[in-house]
Amino acid sequence: MRQYPIGFTFLYSLLGTINHQYLPYLKFIYLALLIHLMSKNKFKLSVILFAILGTVIFPLLIDFSENGLFILLSAYGYYFLFKAFESNQTKDWIFGNMFIGLSIWLRLEGILLFAAVQVTIFYIEVVINKKSVWKILHPIRYTIFALLLFSFLLWNSFSYTDPLGTRHLTNFGRFEKTILDQFQIFLSIIFTFPKKEIWTLGFFLQSPIYLITILKINKIDFKNKPTLLFHLLTTIIFLVLVGITSPNDGLTLNGRYLAIMVFPFTFILTEVFSDIQNEKLKYYSVMVWTILCTIFILIVFFFSSKELKKLKAELSNFQSNLIVTTSEVLSGGFTLDLIEKQVLCVRRDFLSHYFYYNLKQNKYPDFLLLNFKKKQI
Repeated sequence: MRQYPIGFTFLYSLLGTINHQYLPYLKFIYLALLIHLMSKNKFKLSVILFAILGTVIFPLLIDFSENGLFILLSAYGYYFLFKAFESNQTKDWIFGNMFIGLSIWLRLEGILLFAAVQVTIFYIEVVINKKSVWKILHPIRYTIFALLLFSFLLWNSFSYTDPLGTRHLTNFGRFEKTILDQFQIFLSIIFTFPKKEIWTLGFFLQSPIYLITILKINKIDFKNKPTLLFHLLTTIIFLVLVGITSPNDGLTLNGRYLAIMVFPFTFILTEVFSDIQNEKLKYYSVMVWTILCTIFILIVFFFSSKELKKLKAELSNFQSNLIVTTSEVLSGGFTLDLIEKQVLCVRRDFLSHYFYYNLKQNKYPDFLLLNFKKKQI
């Protein structure tokens, strides 16, 4: 069973007149729109380069998946909710709810971002500014998001037997993690943690300029800059929610769950960026490290792409109405052909009932099973 949510495959099915080999070029449109949004918020070019090329956003944008569009939708959603917090304009609440609501059809972190924003607004307006709770409970602030979330839950319940969809079904089919396991996952996501093969490359290890930003937070006068407090609280709350709920550390990209944290975090980076630049040794050290990480990621993607092409060529020899794999490597080897083919990846025992249900619904009398052959040592 592939983890791409229905929102991703449905969107690209609307582009059926475009040959699949050209669809990956859409990621350049996502990149351009994200840069436009950052420029619109008066981020310096050097800050934008750090935010995009120096974070997990970069590998997620160069790979054709749901991530590019998800990052774009969530960033625009956050932008409009931030504007709504400042101006309380109805149109901003509507657009903010709509964009983040649509993003959850691609990845579930959109739910965490919306929750982080709402908790932040509650804290600033009720706890700090002493406003009445009833004044901030206007339906326009959350109704559209709630409707999109309800539609998402309903669709997945009927289509995949799990209200949060295929990604949740795959990642959370079994609850075997201890608190220590979850803490180790969190460490791997935010910084690093040893695995059998290698130490992981977490968010702050890949993007140390954001770690320096945290260390300089004490220089910001949040009392006179409530907008920066909004960005800071949203970032912290989102980070905590990811730490509590993440099913794994992102596997190949350990900071992927924090990708949509980059945009709000960059508002704070912009505030302290001049101070960081003034510390020449620290600034250039961070720059060199960031460039090395980017080059390393490009090298990994280059060789991965070569291996993927070889695998795809081998898999092209197998034809069937329904193809079942026991490894995500094999199912991923079909690349964009997944949009046309019926390909299931059953990698855990608890998914067998889902697999049986799928066969029964589609009434396929037979199917092709692909598996790796283990070498005898």
